[in-house]
Amino acid sequence: MVNLPFPTPVLSLRSPAACTILTCCVLGLTIPVVCAAEPVTNSLGMTLVEIPAGHFLMGQEQRQTTYLAPWSAEKDRGADWFEQPVHKVEISRPFLMSATEVTNVQYEHFDPAHRSRRPTKNLSAEDDAAVVNVSWDDAGKYCQWLSQKEGKPYRLPTEAEWEYACRAGTTTLFSMGDTLPDGYHQVVPALYLAWDYYFPKGTAVPSYYNVTKTASLRVGQHGTNAWGLSDMHGNVAEWCQDWFAPYAAGAVRDPMGPATGDFRIVRGGSHSVPARLLRSASRAGMEPWVRNTSIGFRVVQAPALAAPAIEAVASPTPLPRAEGTPAPYDPSKPFFTGPQRHVNVPAGMQGPLFAKHNHDPALAQCANGDLLAIWYTTDEETGTELAVAGTRLPAGAGEWTAPFLFWDCPNVNNHAPALFEDKDGTLFHFNGSKAMPGSVVRYSKDNGWTWSAPVPCDISTQPNEATIRTRDGRILATLLGRHRGEPG
Repeated sequence: MVNLPFPTPVLSLRSPAACTILTCCVLGLTIPVVCAAEPVTNSLGMTLVEIPAGHFLMGQEQRQTTYLAPWSAEKDRGADWFEQPVHKVEISRPFLMSATEVTNVQYEHFDPAHRSRRPTKNLSAEDDAAVVNVSWDDAGKYCQWLSQKEGKPYRLPTEAEWEYACRAGTTTLFSMGDTLPDGYHQVVPALYLAWDYYFPKGTAVPSYYNVTKTASLRVGQHGTNAWGLSDMHGNVAEWCQDWFAPYAAGAVRDPMGPATGDFRIVRGGSHSVPARLLRSASRAGMEPWVRNTSIGFRVVQAPALAAPAIEAVASPTPLPRAEGTPAPYDPSKPFFTGPQRHVNVPAGMQGPLFAKHNHDPALAQCANGDLLAIWYTTDEETGTELAVAGTRLPAGAGEWTAPFLFWDCPNVNNHAPALFEDKDGTLFHFNGSKAMPGSVVRYSKDNGWTWSAPVPCDISTQPNEATIRTRDGRILATLLGRHRGEPG
């Protein structure tokens, strides 16, 4: 008798009884069979399916080895660095999850004014299309409203609950196997402006891409996984409850993410992104105030969560602090030296820093005399892997520190970083994001060691270095137009 690796239910039975785990033998194999309760329909017509308690392996071992164009079936398979280490997770209690993403009509019972924010170009906007242009905050308020309306607790799923439900017992890249069905993934080139860069004329496009002028966001078009959930891969990405942080090693029970952070988790991938972002293990993040046409959400009916107890996991490339006491900083004494190389990303590194493409530096002198340099690091300038690296030249030192990860909204093109030092010693960091769209700003009062939470500052994705402070105390950040030859 051979036991298949857990949890691999290959048969899902619906019965009015409570969810029970059975075991059957087929061709000499011991196969767990999930007997789930019948779906529940709430007062909005939303179908909820029961997700059983259990264990699974969260994350993906196989790493992405290149992000270079053109994409291919082989390049659509790998994990990003923050999907590792693979670790065992226990979901200790069953819960109900909406079978599809929340639709326009379901959301607009709560917020009728949202109708004016339905997509008007390149995406469908029917009543039964997945709702988009909703922030994480909007989704949370909807769950509170639905809880009061139904008299039952609704909330967003945790990231672990989401991946567990998406996998439905599978260990493959997608819940339907290691590749997507032909024509499954909708891409609108007008919404992914680098499409022609990744697939120039004459380049073969993998068969699972459905290149179209208008993508349908109607829910339930792509079949269901073994537990009755639809659209877990694509359609629109989905907000989760957690703040983003790299994974810690070791088994965990009912993880909830860190207590604080800059980005809320987004799962499932959307239309018009690389297919690898639709994998069961794929992670992304976004500032919680962002509304765009790629992100919606689904709900779970389950008790409210206690406040997270774990802290954010440290970056794999933490900010280095200079050892010892640097030489006193004396700006009255001139100092001359030859060129110092500040980009020292190790050869072959493929995340969180990248050896191939390091570009667009920003430089600021800190109040303590240190120099801080940041720049974006990537394989492809248009890629979702693009992050912001940093390095520091401590006052009195002759070499820049090892490069570190300075800023990275996961699986978002974090374009065009800029730095500005105010006369009171405050450092400002401006950064574009092609997924918001727009820019963010944050500040540091301690020479760039710690930073405030980001806030939106404009509608451009390309701030530049020509930032000034006016006599009346305002800070004016200038913006770049599109680089010649750059898609988007």
